[in-house]
Amino acid sequence: MRVSSRWGANGRGAVSARSRERLHWCRPMIDHDHERLLAGWYGHLKPDRALDVAEENEDRAWYVDLDAWRGDDRNESPDRLRGPAAVDNILDAIRLASHQASPASTHLFAGFRGTGKTTELSRLTRELQALGAPGFSVLRVSARDYHPLSGSISVEEIAVLLAAGIGEAALRTLGENALPGLAKAGVWERVHERIRQTLGDQAVTFKLGIAELKPALRRGNSLRDQLRAALGPRSDGKLREFLHDFVLEIATAIHPRQLVVLVDDLDKYTVPTLDVADVYQSMADLFFHNGGLLKLPSCHTVYTIPPYLAFLNQETAGVFDGQLHVLPSVKVQGRPPDRVLHEPGVAALTELISQRVDLDRLFGSARDGCMARLVVASGGNLRDLGNLMAMVIQVALGRSLPVAEATVDEALNRQGAVRTLLEDDLEILLEISKFGHLGSLKKSRLGAFAGAMDQHLMLCCWNGDFWYDAHPLLASKLERARADAKLGATEG
Repeated sequence: MRVSSRWGANGRGAVSARSRERLHWCRPMIDHDHERLLAGWYGHLKPDRALDVAEENEDRAWYVDLDAWRGDDRNESPDRLRGPAAVDNILDAIRLASHQASPASTHLFAGFRGTGKTTELSRLTRELQALGAPGFSVLRVSARDYHPLSGSISVEEIAVLLAAGIGEAALRTLGENALPGLAKAGVWERVHERIRQTLGDQAVTFKLGIAELKPALRRGNSLRDQLRAALGPRSDGKLREFLHDFVLEIATAIHPRQLVVLVDDLDKYTVPTLDVADVYQSMADLFFHNGGLLKLPSCHTVYTIPPYLAFLNQETAGVFDGQLHVLPSVKVQGRPPDRVLHEPGVAALTELISQRVDLDRLFGSARDGCMARLVVASGGNLRDLGNLMAMVIQVALGRSLPVAEATVDEALNRQGAVRTLLEDDLEILLEISKFGHLGSLKKSRLGAFAGAMDQHLMLCCWNGDFWYDAHPLLASKLERARADAKLGATEG
């Protein structure tokens, strides 16, 4: 039997020289200049990278002050794209508190992931540093550097996290000369020493050594169990003594400058969807029941918190003297059911992207129409807009510039396809997308509400008051669900 030349003489897949030549000519030629251009834009669109605008650097050129957006007419007052300017309000409150007999204040800073909280905290740092003498020393602590946040965090863990985080940030920012006592001992040595001093006679039951303390905090559970066993029934007072004495040591050392501590990433839990409600409720309980611990002495403190605490646990704000600030999505269209395009919001986010991507070269004459569609599809969430733009560039890799609206269509379809809905999510989103508010949310649905927030299936805007909407990328799924429900009711 004659063997086909397609499989080679031995029939095992060998390819002839002529076939190799034919395959070579079938491959499209790679335009390396085109690829490098798109790769440069793509690299500017890292959605999880917050800008640091506290110092003079490249990030400042990319930053767009959305809270002071005036559009094309610079004589107009700012268009409040995100309601009251959260960072400006925090700054004003700190300035007023700094003149009190016992200067201290505590602020809760909430917002959905991707709204730009970390970037705005860097702007707050810049504004505080610009105020002049006697001035503020700003320390930034990332909770994720000390705790996995893969489950609820205990009061014992947050006390140690704050002490270690503030101590390390103080040495990093202020230097050893400003804190000779802390530098001599080392942060973790001092934390361990203060824990044992606070425990007193019970220190013998605390088994973790200096070298074991940080790994125990990073793992979770073992540290909290050790401290709970050693602290006994008077744990609240002892923990407060431990943490507050540590903070006072730093605040006293830098006087007359005042201490500002920004505790970021406490909203960035990584937990299974079905566990989100329990973890968020545990977080709400932590802040509600431990205000005395978390309100640090001689210090202005800002904690980023999950939006769940802001929207469903309003009583928590009272524990912290009403200092709860929310950073919602940028308003790019009106509330349901009309959803009228809000042109200032679209213009502001188009400007933000234009700092990173040459939009005229990417879209040509279709620039405005393509960007309006992408901005509206993002729901005014900065991270989602970055992801959408990155997908457009990925699709454009195999096409010539400028790309047509079909490229935007494909990018939107790809991003929308990966968002899945559970039945409980669907019920809440259908209600929100219809009315623009939560209505009467039953306790049995709090878990679904927390999950929808965590997965960013819904949006929150603030223009006059809070209002909600389902994420625009879910629109087709919700329309199908409504059609199926209508069909089912008709057949029934």
